[in-house]
Amino acid sequence: MNDDQVLCHFCSKSSLDTSNQWIFCDGCDSWFHSSCVNLTDDKVSRLGASSTKWFCNKCQKFNVPSSQVETCVCPHCPQKDPRSFKTDKGLAIHIRRIHPDIENALSQSSKKPLLDRLSTYKKHTRILPQIPKRARHLAAQKLNHTLDDCIKNNDLNAWEALLLFPYKDNINSYSLPKPQKSKKTSSNINKRVTAKVADFDIRDAVKILSFNDTLTDTDENTYFDLKKKHPSPSRLLKFPSPPSKNHDCLTVCESDVQKVINSFPSGSASGIDGLLPQHLKDMTSKSASDAERSLLMSITQLFREDVGNYFRPHQVGFATQHRCEAAIHAVRTFANAPKNVGKVLLKIDYKNAFNSVERDIMLQEVSKKTPSLFPFLWQCYSSSTDLLFGNQVIPSLVQQGDPAGPMTFSLAIQPIIDELKSELNVFYLDDGTLSDDPEVVLSDFMNLINRSQELGLQVNPMKCELYFCSGEVDTNIFTRFQDVAPGIKAVSKKNLSLLGAPVLEKAFLEFTTEKFKTSPAWKFPEWCSAVDNPLKNASLPIKSGGLGIRKITDIALPAFLASTFGVHALVNLICPSLDEGTVHLEEEAKEIWNELNPSNIPTLPTYQRNWDIINIQQIIVNTFTVDSFTEISRLKALQLPESGAWLQAIPSSHIGTLMDNNSFRVCVALRIGSPVCRPYNCICGAQVSVDGRHGLHCGKRSGRFSRHNELNDIFKRSLSSMGMPCLLEPGGLVRDDGKRPDGMTLVPRSRGQHLVWDATCTDTLADSHVAHSAVESGYAAETAAKRKHSKYKVIKESNYFFVAFAVETFGPWSKEAQDLVHTIGTNVNQISGDSRSKPFLTQRISLAI
Repeated sequence: MNDDQVLCHFCSKSSLDTSNQWIFCDGCDSWFHSSCVNLTDDKVSRLGASSTKWFCNKCQKFNVPSSQVETCVCPHCPQKDPRSFKTDKGLAIHIRRIHPDIENALSQSSKKPLLDRLSTYKKHTRILPQIPKRARHLAAQKLNHTLDDCIKNNDLNAWEALLLFPYKDNINSYSLPKPQKSKKTSSNINKRVTAKVADFDIRDAVKILSFNDTLTDTDENTYFDLKKKHPSPSRLLKFPSPPSKNHDCLTVCESDVQKVINSFPSGSASGIDGLLPQHLKDMTSKSASDAERSLLMSITQLFREDVGNYFRPHQVGFATQHRCEAAIHAVRTFANAPKNVGKVLLKIDYKNAFNSVERDIMLQEVSKKTPSLFPFLWQCYSSSTDLLFGNQVIPSLVQQGDPAGPMTFSLAIQPIIDELKSELNVFYLDDGTLSDDPEVVLSDFMNLINRSQELGLQVNPMKCELYFCSGEVDTNIFTRFQDVAPGIKAVSKKNLSLLGAPVLEKAFLEFTTEKFKTSPAWKFPEWCSAVDNPLKNASLPIKSGGLGIRKITDIALPAFLASTFGVHALVNLICPSLDEGTVHLEEEAKEIWNELNPSNIPTLPTYQRNWDIINIQQIIVNTFTVDSFTEISRLKALQLPESGAWLQAIPSSHIGTLMDNNSFRVCVALRIGSPVCRPYNCICGAQVSVDGRHGLHCGKRSGRFSRHNELNDIFKRSLSSMGMPCLLEPGGLVRDDGKRPDGMTLVPRSRGQHLVWDATCTDTLADSHVAHSAVESGYAAETAAKRKHSKYKVIKESNYFFVAFAVETFGPWSKEAQDLVHTIGTNVNQISGDSRSKPFLTQRISLAI
């Protein structure tokens, strides 16, 4: 063969040396240098003489010898000399190259309907979880052109190209059908959580740990359950006239689109088109170069929250700040008002609301109230959406997960809500609450049931609840409500809740979840203390020296006060009949606060953080009063921002931020002052106490070398990311004793000066530092930095920019170390476009320490 015509599939180079033999893989149809696959010339010759098929490592199946590998034979080759391949991919490549005029299996599948092909590709085609950095520019360009074709041509071929875009070159990579997910086990949970953490999707990782949801079986029962969840229209739909070509449309700027894309969880699954949220993030990042801007301009238009004033005060589920909190506080205030003792409170719930609302009513309201959104939503909802379940197609109404879903649903039911006469009338999407005299509420309830049927909605009486503000159930009135909605329940004070939060005081102790903004748990300190006592040392925020595992007694009062201040105006709108004043229990909460923090009200009381800062300062003064220099130095050091950065890092083995269990245990114990080990004698002869702090300054400790090397490796890689290659422990610099600094950049940093650095880590609690560290945090690091500057004085005088990166064992950094990290993080941010560059660098350094 001629080497200059073929490239080695392993090294991508051709060989002009005739002594370097070639071998052909019968699986992937590729050529390899014999040296690249570790085959001797004698072995290659014997394989050629015996006509034995050979497969590369990638095509081998669990290291089975090539003679035992199952192969597929090309049906188009002559029968005398048939070609066989290990995989369908190899066969497809062979047919495309050797038999270009013969229609292959891929072209046969292209005759199928598009939905069937998409369903097949979704099952059998693997897609890269993220786009390689060097390929993002080309991928963004290609997607931009595909979107432009859809806008200009608007034909089936253009839209087909868009839907098939993520598959493209992977279509020939046919794989076996994905196996049915197994039932929930601990190993499966660990793998799923690890995958979510690797994608920086902490919220979904917590959901996996918190819920017992599993995938259901793909069978007829599931199919019929989905059919029930997605019913057909209840009547013949009468859509409004379609939008004209001259219809005004809402437009958005690129920053709006970029903000929405960045909000997508990276680990979310794709739709039928295979396009992952991570793909969009990759192709709209700065690493995609100029194509990023043009792609953002081509993405379909989104919408802004511009109908909130139309919904308020009766609907607070969309485009309203403190919406959930406002509804709960308003209902609580109304139910506890003395003049409302004889009234009833009705909770209303719709059955399968979002999947049942009729599309024509929804589009009519959109055309009236938000005409700029009408063209886009007409395109979405003028016809039913196909829900694919295997090879079955279920026509659905409102699209699942549509960001416009809450707004369009609220628009559809707003005319009905406006007709209701009840004094308290507040809805949070499909959860409504009415309160007034029994006759008024019953009349509104009947009207709501009848009018909702016109929209395709049905009230779910089994989830409706009736509460008598007097506390006593009136049997006659309750019977009348049961006649209208059989199955409705009468609830007591201890069972009354709204949107997951208790409404009355008797229900507070029944409620043990985390939503303290709407629950005055501060009224029950004994119960809270029983839960919180073991967490005393770890209960402070990370920036205050703790672990961020907050105590209920610490956050309950600030959360409740911030919430009440934030919903004042909205509660007064929801309950106009009540005198304008404070929210129920607000005055009592203020009195408790004044006892704990006299005359100390935050300037911006609507933010919980402002209340919390004042409360934390008081807790530290009252609880963590110590006399020893050691404990004062430790607490002061832990309150610096750099000391707790390691606790904020995402624990992922993919990026090297996952600590082993024992290292994490020791670090936490040192931070909160807990015992680390039993007393023993160190190899240096000193006595080690239970706090284990001797190892932080022992001259014979082994961990100092690995920590030092890790710090220098982090600097080398971060400087390389900003285009400044480095050399560790460079020689040739002037030193009388022959010692060398830790690193130097190979290109000048600024003003013709090369950056030279030397890293050191000193113990915060060493006897020589502890007295000064108790007065000034970071004293030990600053002292170590001065020693480094004195040590490398000759290098500084040789026109080098020297930085002493000095840190302490409990976290503080020297001033010039902070400046260096800030400079590197800012430059990497400008190059990559990732605003998290500096926090990530800080976290890696903190983990190394």
